[in-house]
Amino acid sequence: MSATSLAVSAEPIVVREATPRDNASLLRLDAACPMGAGPAWTIRHEPDFFALFRVAGVRAHVGIALHEAGMAVGAVTMLEQRTMDDDGVACVWYVSGWQVHPAHRGRSVGPALARWAVGRCRELGGGGELGWFMTAGPARGLSGLVARLVPERRVARPRLLRSYRLRAAHWRSMAPSRAFVVRPAKSFDVEEMADVWRRAACARQLAPRLGAVELERWRSETLGTPPACYWVAHTPLGAILGFVGLWDQCEVKQFCLEPDPRADLLRRGAARARRLLCAGRADDGGLIVPYLAATHYCTAPDTPRVGRVLLARAARAAWLGGYRNIAVMADATDPLARICERWSAASQDFAACLVRQSGCGASVERASLPLHHDIGLA
Repeated sequence: MSATSLAVSAEPIVVREATPRDNASLLRLDAACPMGAGPAWTIRHEPDFFALFRVAGVRAHVGIALHEAGMAVGAVTMLEQRTMDDDGVACVWYVSGWQVHPAHRGRSVGPALARWAVGRCRELGGGGELGWFMTAGPARGLSGLVARLVPERRVARPRLLRSYRLRAAHWRSMAPSRAFVVRPAKSFDVEEMADVWRRAACARQLAPRLGAVELERWRSETLGTPPACYWVAHTPLGAILGFVGLWDQCEVKQFCLEPDPRADLLRRGAARARRLLCAGRADDGGLIVPYLAATHYCTAPDTPRVGRVLLARAARAAWLGGYRNIAVMADATDPLARICERWSAASQDFAACLVRQSGCGASVERASLPLHHDIGLA
């Protein structure tokens, strides 16, 4: 949702919580809302919009905006994040997935969705933090609107996040190293992985709680088999230094390149499409691009070499397995972003701002930490 979609008009809009009966309407919104600055692409959640949240094991609420004629013209998603902080485990609502139908942008859809999300955060939240609000592009419009809706709350300075599309074939350009072993995680690794995660999570905000039980569920039930799996980096003596999950989301979420009506671009797009190993085509002619979503990236912030080797070795396995792209999202201040910038240009900028009770806030040191976000849940 861009800032231009936040302007207020008199268009009557009703927002309510979506149910599985709204699945078809939500999928139509997916197809109607292109993203990105170059070739148009959309995020699809076919065949079941709600399947992603069930598979990820997160509690979600989806608001759907309806025009007076009953047409779905917008949606927003709220995810519950059980996060790790200095005081233990906290629950924070993460508001993203804003969609406004192109024919209804610049009207009252955006403000109506924001009012609904703020109201639900108030009902479901608690404590000093109302929630994290994330939007594509600059956050000025969204943060200003939220500040007007909740004047008793303080809107923190927005954080810049960037999504990257790493081309798996470029793993060769990353410096090789014999100092680390990178391999798929096994069940006996999860206890040590949980310890590594707890230490690394202290260097980020909004890092989810991941103990051995949660990691084993992701390893054995969600991620699947190599190259879609947890990849761990360890020393020759076996001490785990970091890990990352590569998640094939094709059954619950897809990146889709949209057809361009202009013939010359269509010809170039067709040539480009032939170079991709395509998982299939959407019903409307869009090209579904096979990819792996980087999930639960975990290394100590002062060990960028471990991160580079870990991603390069995992990308090599992805490339050999037929995947051509790895999707990553990182805070612009995160060491992960510097690794990705050496590999690929950013494809999209996002901004996230925390809304918290006035007078209540994290320490200056913690508030300056990078924001953790997994692109698989975006």
